[in-house]
Amino acid sequence: MVQSIDGRNLTEVVYKTCTKCKVSKPATTLSFHRDRCNPDKLSYQCIACRTEVANKNIDRDRKRCRDYYASNKKKILEQRKNSPRNVKGYKYGPDDRPSRKQEAVAYLGGKCQCCGFNKCLSSLHFHHRDPAEKEGNWSKVVGWSRVRREKELDKCDLLCATCHFGYHSGDVIYDENGYTWKVDHPDYASMAESVDAPDLKSVDL
Repeated sequence: MVQSIDGRNLTEVVYKTCTKCKVSKPATTLSFHRDRCNPDKLSYQCIACRTEVANKNIDRDRKRCRDYYASNKKKILEQRKNSPRNVKGYKYGPDDRPSRKQEAVAYLGGKCQCCGFNKCLSSLHFHHRDPAEKEGNWSKVVGWSRVRREKELDKCDLLCATCHFGYHSGDVIYDENGYTWKVDHPDYASMAESVDAPDLKSVDL
């Protein structure tokens, strides 16, 4: 006899009635598919009923696809022929990421706005001036359209990894002169007196 479901006692399990077969079943993913659109995050029909409907309609759907292809074959083949994916040199998917990163770096000037570094593409970061306006990291932005990517890049400055980490650790500052390491700033002496700034010039590197 079953004593628990999903690690819970049977008395703790909530039951849900399938809208098709009208049978009450445990409201878990063992009986219902996930559906984030519903209040309980589960589908209205149980897994058994949804599987039955899918198997019942599979032959109908296949016939519909075959009939559509037969009546629109010329149009479909022409679309495939003119698809951008068939153009020589076209990149898509994960292979397109380096070229999009290169385009984004060039869009923001092609070099670190603090130290001028431009030797390694992967070492250049997109720093959001106002974190509140940030809609996503580059790993998310790279998949957007060109117009939307450039709209997000307009909120950013290009910094190398070292200067970017330096900014967030407080060693790089941003003012009317742009991005500057504290030790290189004209007012570093007064800043060191007012702020607990590390005296990096005294460190042996």
